[in-house]
Parts: sequence; C-alpha cells; structure tokens
Amino acid sequence: MSQFTNHLGLRYRYFQKNNFEFLDNLNTENEIKFALWLLNYQDFEIKNICKKLSVPKKYKELAVFGNGFKGFAANFENKTPSQKLEFFNKTDSTRRVERFDKILKVWQLVGIDTKNITQTNTKIKNIDIKKMNMENIIIELKNAKLKICSSL
Repeated sequence: MSQFTNHLGLRYRYFQKNNFEFLDNLNTENEIKFALWLLNYQDFEIKNICKKLSVPKKYKELAVFGNGFKGFAANFENKTPSQKLEFFNKTDSTRRVERFDKILKVWQLVGIDTKNITQTNTKIKNIDIKKMNMENIIIELKNAKLKICSSL
C-alpha cells in the first residue's frame, strides 16, 4: 500500500472497491468523475486512454494533474517553500483557476485535506504587484511567493 493510500479514509477505500457504483452516485461534474476513475493509473496510461477515447483536453488535464500531484497534495505541509512554489507554477493555479479548483475537488473526494493548499494559493493570487519595483518584478514576485509558501 502506498504512502498516499495510508493517509486516506474509508471513503477512498470504498471508492477503490466499488469504483463505478461510487462514480455513478457521485453528484459532481463528469470531468471530476473521469479524473477519479483514473486516479490510480500511471501518467502514460492516462494519456493512452485519453488518446484512444479521444477525450476532451480538459478531462485529460484534470486526470493527469489530479493523479500526478496527489501524493504531493497529501504531504503538502512537509514540502519546502520551493517545492510548493513549483507545484503552484506547474499546475498554473493562479491563471487556470477553474481547473485548479477541480483538481482540489478530486483530492477532497478521496480524503486529502486541501485547506493549506487553498489558503496558500489564495495568498499568492492576492499579491499586489503594483507595490513592487518594476525593474526587479520577476525576482520580487518570486520572493513574495516563496515567503507565502514558507508561512504555511
């Protein structure tokens, strides 16, 4: 059993045993159901399934990101500020808000606590770049984000 599944509750174990029944009865968007269905597949398997089924891009992205970062999300508090910032950059959390919210929903449905991820992302989105020195904006913005990532 992986480190990820050790941290999850009964809801996730039920999902593993009764995958389709769970998904059929789940009151959420189909793309979230699709990501949940593929949650324990390898990245290359998800991409192959999506290609063979001609899955819409938003379904594929949600499945890939939801699966690819689930272990990271489950251990978010133990990550370094640099790792956290890289996670937010890779998931494009501040520009692709709707997709990121759906990724969080996938993780919440399998028992991952996303409160600190959400709080950190909100603080990053609320950085006021108007108060920064425009000559060094890239460095200042990165430092501001790292400071936020180290505070939670």
